[in-house]
Amino acid sequence: MPIEQFASEFERIVTSGQDIEELASGFGLDMGPAEGPVWWKEGGYLLLSDIGNNRRMKWTPGQGVTLFHEPTNRTNGLTRDRQGRLLAFEHDARRVTRVESDGSITVIANRYHDRRLNRPNDVVVKSDGSIYFTDPMTFNVASELDFCGVYRVSPDLGTINVLARDWVLPNGLAFSPDESILYIFLCPLAYDEALSIIPTFIGIPTFIGFLLEKVAERRQVSKLLVDAEQPAAS
Repeated sequence: MPIEQFASEFERIVTSGQDIEELASGFGLDMGPAEGPVWWKEGGYLLLSDIGNNRRMKWTPGQGVTLFHEPTNRTNGLTRDRQGRLLAFEHDARRVTRVESDGSITVIANRYHDRRLNRPNDVVVKSDGSIYFTDPMTFNVASELDFCGVYRVSPDLGTINVLARDWVLPNGLAFSPDESILYIFLCPLAYDEALSIIPTFIGIPTFIGFLLEKVAERRQVSKLLVDAEQPAAS
């Protein structure tokens, strides 16, 4: 499958002449696609969420895909914290969890002001250990909150703050290399415009809701990643 390139800067990461290799297929069903890929460097394998089948899969080079864990409460986003522990964003349980080294589960967040979260979706961990995640609307479940938020959990897990509450479908998010900007993708199912600016909050000089222009004409974007090269200011 050839790469469709929309910006010349992409060639700094990968050449457009390379093919996209399909590692596995058959995930998703009607309850959601495969999401949340995270590379496990120590083991040399990839973990991903098979949301619709309520399981976590493992892809290993030369071996293919095997079952890693089930059930997962229909986990979506996955990442690792600064200590290498797995963070999971569970749709059905409406919570954020961490898998400890002994396999036990620590709940990172499941409520805001004593009300259950909607449907924690995606995450990025800052260098200071704080956890930022999106919490879009629920599906087929009555929401206890009157907004869909973007949250920050302090490194000691003692404090959860809402950073933004004016968006319907906040999805993928990522920091710029110097962590001065937090990019948040707003799902095109709910938005047509490209940018929303929100005032400074909790030490972030610039906090931006980010939607790729005209992305709705192509495909819905879920995950954001930022490469190591800081783009020049325009």
